[in-house]
Amino acid sequence: MTVKTRRIEQVPTKEVILESIAQNNADRNDDLIDLIKLLDSIEGPYSLLLDAAWGDGKTFFVKSLVEVLRALNKNNNRDPETLSALKGVTDKLNDVKTPYLPFYFNAWENDFAEDPISALFANLAVTFNETGLTKEHPARKCIASIIDASLSVANLPPVASELTKMIAGESLIAAYEKHLQLRERIDELAEKSKLEIADKLVIIIDELDRCRPDFAVRLLEQTKALFQNENIIVIISADSLQLAHAIGGLYGPGFDSQHFVERFFDQRLTLPPVDVYKVATGKPLQDTMHNYDLMTQELLNTHNLTIRDYFRIHSKLEAGRVYCDVPDDGSLFSTVAKCLLVPTLIFIERDDTELFRSITHGIDYDALYEYGSRYTTFNNCLRQIVALAKTGQRWTEDSEISEEDCRQYVHDMCVWLYSSKRNSQELFEAHSRIGSPMGINRSVFTALRFPKEN
Repeated sequence: MTVKTRRIEQVPTKEVILESIAQNNADRNDDLIDLIKLLDSIEGPYSLLLDAAWGDGKTFFVKSLVEVLRALNKNNNRDPETLSALKGVTDKLNDVKTPYLPFYFNAWENDFAEDPISALFANLAVTFNETGLTKEHPARKCIASIIDASLSVANLPPVASELTKMIAGESLIAAYEKHLQLRERIDELAEKSKLEIADKLVIIIDELDRCRPDFAVRLLEQTKALFQNENIIVIISADSLQLAHAIGGLYGPGFDSQHFVERFFDQRLTLPPVDVYKVATGKPLQDTMHNYDLMTQELLNTHNLTIRDYFRIHSKLEAGRVYCDVPDDGSLFSTVAKCLLVPTLIFIERDDTELFRSITHGIDYDALYEYGSRYTTFNNCLRQIVALAKTGQRWTEDSEISEEDCRQYVHDMCVWLYSSKRNSQELFEAHSRIGSPMGINRSVFTALRFPKEN
């Protein structure tokens, strides 16, 4: 079996999102349903903070929200494939009668702009163009006039003017001179949208915590000031801790950035954690008694990885699992090396580069045991192996196997794997205690690069 190196983290395209919702890979369909029911109970203007750690799937979640809201809106052009994929969610939202018009804005991709609100409306223009509105629909001209108004209060690249021409099919209207007029145009958009499209606009601003602090603050202030129409709900998707930290750096020590952030939202919603393995692979981790699987599961359970964290080690964990089945001499050494050391080293490399180098450069032969002995699977399996190596019998409670015996065994393994002095007395003594394993490639355990087997 050959393990190919590829980027497992999928871009949240419409196809990927629909498949994920249909299979409920992230187990977040109920969270989508709860959020939409909450939206349906809200009387605007209203703002929500969707809060989760960076890399925990916020972008995927809010883009899923966009797809479901579009599917629920009977005024949209809804293809049968989309409706079928979302049926498991939309069937539970039959009591939601309000038609919503969602708009997604990636703030981080636009923080090059001098003025955040102008960038937002330029993106809004493109989104509305893609929804298939007719040129005669009042909302299209409202969007054009909003962009014109926003251009009057900020310098945005000329492309925005071309976007308004594309949307309205006419030249720019005379620029408005004050933000008040811009807010009036936003209110008009919210009202005109109700004519045929939706009763409420849901504006989703994502990745705000990754933006320049000054851009993030200005966007928060502008959206808070401008989106005051009763038909508009704003959802900010961000890691509130990172956002507050960035703002604190902008305003200096002693500034209460956490409370500063809170004043921009009416309600905070915390996105719950997910089974990162299932999100990545579409299936739960195998329920087996294989020591590699047990060790991996325990490491995953104790590390609280985000989805993005797991994506970065998934390919190595999968390749390591395949490596376990590569034929070798069947020694006790190889069992410990493959089933315990490989997954443990993968997590050490992720967690602590200094520790990983200390182990793999042969600087500290005991550090690997110190790290691994935190885990029940590591201790139980190692104790069985040491008992077999020392007595030829399986471990029982009566076996005279001490912690020092286990520590010495891993120490000797690390000497064999990582010592640069292949003719040293230390290496000779380690060999005398654990033997000389055959078929174990030392480079696997220094670089975590696994042989490709067909």
